[in-house]
Amino acid sequence: MSILDSETMSVSNDIDEVLQAVLTFLDAEIGRFTQPILQNPVPDAKLGDILDTLEAILSNSNVPSEFDQTTDADGATLDKITQFNSALALQWRSFVIRTGLVKVADTLLGRIRSNNHDEKLQTFKDFAVSTAHWDALNELLLLLDLLVALAGKETVFPSARGDFYHVLTIVVESLTSLSSDILEVFWYALESRQTAISDSVFNPKTTLDRIAMLGICNGITDKYYRRGKTGKYDSYQKDTFNDKLHARVRTFLSGLLLFDDLTGLNKYFSIANRVNREPHLGMAKTGDDELLQDILQFYRLLRDPYAYLKNPRMLSKQVDSLDRLYGYLLDEEAKYAKKHPSRDIYKVKEDLLESKKASLSNKHKNAVFFSENYWLSPFEEIQRGQQFDSVKAEDQRVALKRFDSSKFRQLLLLQMYMVSSFFLELQSSRKRSTLVKAGAPASTKHVAEDSTPELLVKTFVKIKREIPSLIRAWDTQLSFLLQHISQSEEFWWSWLIWGKNKDGKPLLNETSISEEEANAAKQKFDAFAPYKTKRYFNTHATPQLSRKMRTKTGLSLLEDSDRDVQDYDHRIEELSERLASEQDAKVKLELEEERSVLLWKKAKTRRSAEWLLVSEVVDPDILGVEEEEVPEENEVKDEKPSEVRNEDVNAANDEETKELKDLESGEKAGEDKADPSHTLEKVKGPESKENSEPKKENLGNGKEKDEQMEDAEVQPEIASTTTHLAAKEDQAQNGETSQSRKRARSPEEEDGTKRAKTD
Repeated sequence: MSILDSETMSVSNDIDEVLQAVLTFLDAEIGRFTQPILQNPVPDAKLGDILDTLEAILSNSNVPSEFDQTTDADGATLDKITQFNSALALQWRSFVIRTGLVKVADTLLGRIRSNNHDEKLQTFKDFAVSTAHWDALNELLLLLDLLVALAGKETVFPSARGDFYHVLTIVVESLTSLSSDILEVFWYALESRQTAISDSVFNPKTTLDRIAMLGICNGITDKYYRRGKTGKYDSYQKDTFNDKLHARVRTFLSGLLLFDDLTGLNKYFSIANRVNREPHLGMAKTGDDELLQDILQFYRLLRDPYAYLKNPRMLSKQVDSLDRLYGYLLDEEAKYAKKHPSRDIYKVKEDLLESKKASLSNKHKNAVFFSENYWLSPFEEIQRGQQFDSVKAEDQRVALKRFDSSKFRQLLLLQMYMVSSFFLELQSSRKRSTLVKAGAPASTKHVAEDSTPELLVKTFVKIKREIPSLIRAWDTQLSFLLQHISQSEEFWWSWLIWGKNKDGKPLLNETSISEEEANAAKQKFDAFAPYKTKRYFNTHATPQLSRKMRTKTGLSLLEDSDRDVQDYDHRIEELSERLASEQDAKVKLELEEERSVLLWKKAKTRRSAEWLLVSEVVDPDILGVEEEEVPEENEVKDEKPSEVRNEDVNAANDEETKELKDLESGEKAGEDKADPSHTLEKVKGPESKENSEPKKENLGNGKEKDEQMEDAEVQPEIASTTTHLAAKEDQAQNGETSQSRKRARSPEEEDGTKRAKTD
């Protein structure tokens, strides 16, 4: 036997020992679990024995072809021999452990393939898996837990991290080729181990780890796509739709990578890179045909806009079609907005009934998401004939019917806005501005070498400006959404091109700030915006408002003031008793006012405390009854005071007439003839009498006497006129004007007055 054969036998024996040790452990350990699938990682305590066994196998293995260090050589040569033997031993043990674990994975996958025709199925989270596959899946998951534990001992198993990615790639590719349901179940278990993988295996700052995990995930998401002859993806050749699985895979990968990691992102703005499979419509004969041609051309532009930059003539044709289409959509939306105003975003929606919720849940439970509009005619095997023409006509009818939906029209406007923003950002001046805003060095180049032709920039600018400005007239929220998306896209592009800060580090890297740096930043901020402590610094516009705003507030400063509860009933009773015994009218009026105030306060206190009991105190039927008319007795009572005043006036007039007759007959002489103060005393009262007394003292002297006589003669006439006017006002207020008309002065009285003036 040659040396090569002996070395091969040694390697094979070590690999077989690893294989047998791991399989024995898995078969013995898997029978202890009662769960259908290992949804949680196995603790490290249960993996201690197998780790010690593998470490013993590697330490006892004989590494072949080692150089003998006992030869006569200098020190430098011996150091090189030692380094070579250490590297050879490391590579030997890494090869043994990796090959042994790969053989374990192939053995378990072979068990799944051999039992692939088992008709007994078992469900897990809506996925049907053969009963015979459960044990093999659990053993695969237990193998992954073992690989994670090996990565934790990097000093003993230095290649364990690479072994984990290598074995996981083999398992994922094999399960993908077998069944998507098996892969879904396996991925659920892998998601439960995300934390353990992040702690022990995956290092987001290591490029090899990121590339390895990205290759595993892309292998799943790109598995069901087929490329055509031109190298583009053909979505019509996809054999199944696993959008949920794709979303879960991308979520799993985003959880492992750092937030600002650019690994795997599309930096070249190739939106789809898919082959064109829309049907050919031929020459447009009607307006509907022109509309369909415009929408199909827009779909081609939307699918891969970067490809049109290389052919300006084709891009120019697409822009003309885009200009017509967006104008038509805006006109249709304006007409729709007049008949259907936009919803009130501040309106609180009413809760749906349980029956309505159940019907909506069942309606959308089995809905399938399609990432694009698929036409039925490309799926026909024979692309001609009557059957193909009927399917093609049905495609056109369905495509035109979609334009009746406002949501579809808004979606097209949004896509047109995005396409216009895309080509504007690829303008030469915009590309330079983007690099400057991103803070990239002068040597940095834009990822897109081609630029938008300047002749077409004007059309894109018009579309980008008019869409949000016109939409704002009937839907402000949609207009705001468009502007927000445009700004987000600008930041997104800047980050993709140069996602670093001024120091050249990642834009969102985790940096530890020392205490000295924090103090320096604080001092810089205090110097930039110091707190002003001047006495009359007006923090709140005016000194008065500033003083008021400095007053401390808060619920903890409120103090409850204990107000004395007054006994209004007792005081009201006392006032009522005093009113009953009081004789003085003035005091009685004051007591009545005080009693009225107390009654009002009592009603107010009760109303504020028991305002909720109004319905019990007040009968609602009484509130609707109208007030009855006042009986006639009240009218009679109102007339009595006026009648009394009229009688007094009549009596005064009778006395006045009697006095005038006495003066006319000459029964009174001297002072009595010239002094009518008695009449004024009866009409005006005591004040008139006091005013007339000084006049009596001056009646005996010549000229003064004559002047006094003239005044005395005029006064009875003034008193009579005043009395008549007062009587007429009282009679007019009480509706008794007939009696006042009869009370006119007689001719005899007037003659008597004239004679008195002559005398």
